[in-house]
Amino acid sequence: MAKRSVTASRERTIHTHAELWHASRVVLTSGQKIAKGSVWQFLASAIFTAFAFEAYLNHVGPQIYARWDDVERLSPLAKLDLICHFLDIKLVTQSAELSAIKELFDFRNKIAHGRTRTISDTKVMRPEDVDLYFSDVPRDSWEKLIKDEKFAVRVRKHVETLANRISLAAGDVRGPFAFGLSGGMADQPD
Repeated sequence: MAKRSVTASRERTIHTHAELWHASRVVLTSGQKIAKGSVWQFLASAIFTAFAFEAYLNHVGPQIYARWDDVERLSPLAKLDLICHFLDIKLVTQSAELSAIKELFDFRNKIAHGRTRTISDTKVMRPEDVDLYFSDVPRDSWEKLIKDEKFAVRVRKHVETLANRISLAAGDVRGPFAFGLSGGMADQPD
């Protein structure tokens, strides 16, 4: 009796932007549920949000601009401007939405291109306030943003709103952060 065999194949389209968006939500939710160490969850959520949005721009870009490879090295904000130009999406320069996106990528750049810094402050105070003063440390601007969930929640909201506008203008009925598809098949030779 001859051994039977089956040829199986499978494939999966990975929407990196959707995976990162999901990661952003998961770590944010974790930080909201467990206070201890939550600052690191809020940091991770904000970083994943920035990565997800840039990956989304890189997902949409080639669909609307045939020479996307020529501009892929642009900053995320330049990519956003280009995509909005091609899709005729008006971005209000002083809007909360665009301000949040700019703040998000400024935050991301400070983390990605971090440098060692010394932060100091001096304050005149009552003697009884000295212990409280020394119980905290001077913080960099990016550290102040992740002291609680507000920044991570706010930037996720604005990224989602803008990504939905882009998705709608691009005709993507599944929405901006839909996961990719996977499938497979098995074939038994005659």
